[in-house]
Amino acid sequence: MIPTVLLVGNPNVGKSALFSRLTGTKVISSNFPGTTVSILRGMLETASRGIRKNYELIDTPGLYSLTEKTETTRRGSRFVIEHADIIINVIDATNLERNLFLTTQLLALKKPMIVVLNMWDEAQYHGITIDIPLLSQELGVPVVPTTSISGHGVLRLVTQLTALQGNSKNKQHTPLASHWPDISHLVKHVQTVSKRTKKPLEHFATLTLHPVWGTCIALGCLITTFLCIFFLSEALESSITALFDFFLTTPLTFLHKHLASFPALQSFLIGTVENGTIDYQQAMGLLTTGIYIPLGQVAPPVTAFYFAMGILEDCGYLPRLATLADTMMHRYALHGFALIPMLLGAGCNVTGIIGTRVLDNRKQRIITAILLSITIPCASQTGFIVAMAHRMGGLYLTLLFVLLALTWHVLGTILGRREKQNYQEMIIEIPPLRAPRLRPSLIKLSVRVRNFLSDAIPITILGIALLIILNNNNVFSLLGASTFAFLHKLWGLPAEVIPALCMGLFRKEIALSYLKAIPNLSQAQAFISTLILTLWFPCVSVYTVLYKEFGMKSLLWMVGLMFTVSTILATLAHTLLQVLTL
Repeated sequence: MIPTVLLVGNPNVGKSALFSRLTGTKVISSNFPGTTVSILRGMLETASRGIRKNYELIDTPGLYSLTEKTETTRRGSRFVIEHADIIINVIDATNLERNLFLTTQLLALKKPMIVVLNMWDEAQYHGITIDIPLLSQELGVPVVPTTSISGHGVLRLVTQLTALQGNSKNKQHTPLASHWPDISHLVKHVQTVSKRTKKPLEHFATLTLHPVWGTCIALGCLITTFLCIFFLSEALESSITALFDFFLTTPLTFLHKHLASFPALQSFLIGTVENGTIDYQQAMGLLTTGIYIPLGQVAPPVTAFYFAMGILEDCGYLPRLATLADTMMHRYALHGFALIPMLLGAGCNVTGIIGTRVLDNRKQRIITAILLSITIPCASQTGFIVAMAHRMGGLYLTLLFVLLALTWHVLGTILGRREKQNYQEMIIEIPPLRAPRLRPSLIKLSVRVRNFLSDAIPITILGIALLIILNNNNVFSLLGASTFAFLHKLWGLPAEVIPALCMGLFRKEIALSYLKAIPNLSQAQAFISTLILTLWFPCVSVYTVLYKEFGMKSLLWMVGLMFTVSTILATLAHTLLQVLTL
């Protein structure tokens, strides 16, 4: 039977980075607590003296204690107690005293265990010296210093793991008591700290939490981030479009010419070709628009966003932003840490919804999930908005984001008013600011972009295929004729928008491909269509994860709220625009 090895430790101690080093699995690790909110599995194969051993490694969510009451902790604690054959307790070497509280609880389980002093390089940087043999003697288990980002000490950890007998127990069956005075005494016994002068980055880190300077830095950081996303997205889109023109136009026009005897298949695969050129946005063919929309229109802003967000995650700035936002979030019965799932939701709503597990109670999680699902565009929706910007114009684009912000505020205030009596104060660890490392950032970016493309491309191609089939069979003409009067009166939209609205319930890239092919869409109509599709949940995956996290009853309530908010807001916007144009 393959032994199960659990990586257990406080949040933000480098468990995921160590898991990636040991298993070769590419996982997302970040410099803030709560990155891992689910169980990750991988395999470790070792060879010692010609004998091969296999271990199943499991990365668990961060725990401060086995007795915490949050949902993530309850899941993690139960999993540790029930499944661990061997425990690798990962400790932040720069915060030994705080981390040892969980260590004492793990020792009480009397399972084979190794203590890993991770971030050993940072401990040395901060002038911290730990007597490793003495600490190992006091705890009764092996202690190994590592730096998971660079790989230092990982081989020694693997050697120690293979030497650990699967049926052995800790030497100290009556471990150090889980009392702070005893832990503090042990730390004083094994650790010495030498005084040193603060570095410039540490002074800047202090400023990021200042009420005034911290707010100025936050605004500057967010503005710079969005400008970088915009310019990087534009550069990527231009490059991808040039690649499409250079590599695909000639073979696709050749295929289009040779399919002339089969007009239905020609239209289905290639779409419209004029004078030997292909407008990939409006051709509406499976091999043209079907591939170009996810790769050329949506992937650039998604990639740019994930790159910028990855830098903010790795440098440890997000918890500081959450701390600054804590007072503001009180009016919505949330604390500042709810801002982190919302920011993650701006990359992928599914990730943000799962990230709400770090919040204290179910009602806080539901409020956060509603706000990010309805009012915060994911990266795919942002790509959709950017692609529609030239159809709307700058004024309508600005108005769209203003309305989303106002909706976030009003909806949050209404939802939070009933829950303020259940509000709990925020307790959050502020990690040190660190310079992002290129390799982990690029790995994280590649994992996220690959996951997005593997999900978006097949669904978009299937969606466009369905659109072409339905359009060729006049289904949309019949649907448009039956609902045109109602939608035109309510929102001022033409019948051609109806297919985009239908498909937009499942994937925004499909809606984009259809909206951009409508030739006479006015700026106001493009704005209303984009507003509605932005307020609707981004994709089928969001419906699925909301059901898994909160149940069918809550999902139906959220979907009803989504349609209510989008209908009211779009109707008000259309009415206001009519009044202003009279």
